[in-house]
Order: sequence, then structure tokens, then C-alpha cells
Amino acid sequence: MASHQSRHPSGPERQPQVYGARPLQYRQGVAVASAETPPTWSPHMATDPTYPYTLTEYLRDVGRWQAATKVTAERQGPFLALALGGAARSLIDEIADDLLINGGDADFGDGNGLLPRTGVQLVFRALFQKFPPDSEAAMLRAGPEFFSFTPRRDEVMEALFLRFDTMLEKANRDTELGISFAFRSWMLLSLLQLPAKK
Repeated sequence: MASHQSRHPSGPERQPQVYGARPLQYRQGVAVASAETPPTWSPHMATDPTYPYTLTEYLRDVGRWQAATKVTAERQGPFLALALGGAARSLIDEIADDLLINGGDADFGDGNGLLPRTGVQLVFRALFQKFPPDSEAAMLRAGPEFFSFTPRRDEVMEALFLRFDTMLEKANRDTELGISFAFRSWMLLSLLQLPAKK
């Protein structure tokens, strides 16, 4: 696996998958070695001050990997266990190998009762119980991240607008900022440092 990509020096934007990571890289810029290699995750990645990679984002990435890989369902649980680090690896080591391979019946407390679960589902059940997502921290990050938006040197106008809209959509979704069209327009014009008359 490749090391993390270099970080952009212009500010604290925390979405490398949008603003920096190259194609075929996951959230923190870690390259995908092959279709057999699931994305990696450790609990400390969720609290990275620059590029936090949450467990919820990891779940989404693994789902995409499952849809793209030719690895059979019986091998996906063990592969995923090997892709975890830190306290997450220690936690998943407690799951028996036959459950990682074949899955098992489990009640996740979601109202669906006892159902057959895959090895990957059992892994994520254990991860979310041990490392619940910190939604409040995500909300606190999203607002300042959006308001620290600045144009980049040599950035074309279309790219600036797209990046701005993407960050605004995320901030509105995560923190319900409710930014009006008028304020959004004022902020864009201010960022462009246009003369008042223009």
C-alpha cells in the first residue's frame, strides 16, 4: 500500500477524496493495490486532525470494494480482518475464523431479529459497538472547514464553484447550516475579491 499523499498547504480542507486524493485511492490517499485489497482502517484515522476517515466512511468504501472485487464472499471477512489496524485488529481477532469465513446467525438489535450475517457484517457490527461514530465531532468540523474555504492559486472558475458547492453541500448535510442563496452568493463574491461595483 502506498503512503499517505502529501497534504495541501493552503488550508484545513479534510476531504482528500475530493480535493487531493488521486484516482483509485481511498479517503486518506491510500492507494488500492488491487481489486483483492480492501481499504484499510485503524481507529486513529477517525481522529486525524487533517484528513479524518470515519468508520461510517470506511463502511461505505468497503461496500464499494465488495461491489467491485472478485473476491468471494467467504474470503471477504478474512481479507477485511487483515486490513484493520490498531485496536480494531485486536478486537476482530476475537471473532472466530469460521465466523469470518462463513458468517453466522446474529441479532443486531435492529428489529429484524436473528438473521444470517456475513463475515463482513459481523466485523462491522463489532467495530461500531466498540468505536461508535462521533457525529457531534463531525458537525463541529464541517462548519469551520466550510468557512475556511479559500480559492487556490491558478484554480479555474468552474473548479472553484464546484469545490465550493461540494463543501457547502457537505456542511449543510452534516451541520444543517441552512445557508441562504444570498449569503452563499455574497461569500463567493467576497472570496473572488471582486470590486464592489463589479
